[in-house]
Amino acid sequence: MLQSELRGQVRARIFELISERADSLTPSERQIADRLLSEPVTSGFASASELARDLGISASTVVRFAQSLGFSGWLELQGALKHESSERQRLIEMAPSEERFLTAFVNVEEKNLRSILGQDEELDASAQLLADAKTVWLVGNRASKFVAGITHHFLHMTRPGVRLLQADSGATPDALLDVGAGQAALVISIARYSQTTFDLASYLAQHMPVVLLTDEFTSPFLSLATTRLRVSTAGISSWKSTTATFTMTQALVMAVARKTPAARERLAKAEQLWSDLGTYLEEER
Repeated sequence: MLQSELRGQVRARIFELISERADSLTPSERQIADRLLSEPVTSGFASASELARDLGISASTVVRFAQSLGFSGWLELQGALKHESSERQRLIEMAPSEERFLTAFVNVEEKNLRSILGQDEELDASAQLLADAKTVWLVGNRASKFVAGITHHFLHMTRPGVRLLQADSGATPDALLDVGAGQAALVISIARYSQTTFDLASYLAQHMPVVLLTDEFTSPFLSLATTRLRVSTAGISSWKSTTATFTMTQALVMAVARKTPAARERLAKAEQLWSDLGTYLEEER
């Protein structure tokens, strides 16, 4: 696949991109970000010069800001703004009537959950890879970041040596110093696919087997995977569902626990630590 085509597939939502860079924005960039967040529609029809004039900054600053978010320039960012505005309108227009919203929502989610059936062999093979590995590298970015986070939490309860890689972190190359033989990776990527996750998964695939959790038969990650688990993300609107994704990760973690002899002992130790350190509120007797 051409690099430009891949960039088009993985182009992320602008608001998420801005949020990720929030702590590193310059004063001028923060002005631009605030304008895009507060007035996305009008900003989508303003030229770089017009926006710069309104904010009292240079047009080149506007262009550099767009490029820092991964766009080729202001025109491409402007086009994405228009697209997101139309998607938000589509979300509103596609929502079911109020009295039947929950019924429609549950019906779609039921289909999503049923989509993961029939993958028992793939789940078993994936769990075996993760249970046998000395270290498990867990990767998920953007919307998949939240799935990866909770998966890391529970997988760590099951077995030691689970490493969560933040694909958007500058510390990632340092963490990769520990990549070696006898390890495995769990890569979670749901469309729209993240370029940083793809690059990181490509590196890991050169050194270890990769368990892939993805949502489409055309996912660009498929060629990197040793085993593949697929989920449906259909929604009642353009907003993708994560119900089946979270469910599949729960099933995978439990399958790993069943193949890890010391899992029960590790969970018992965790319970004792929580009690000793007062992690949770005690229930009233």
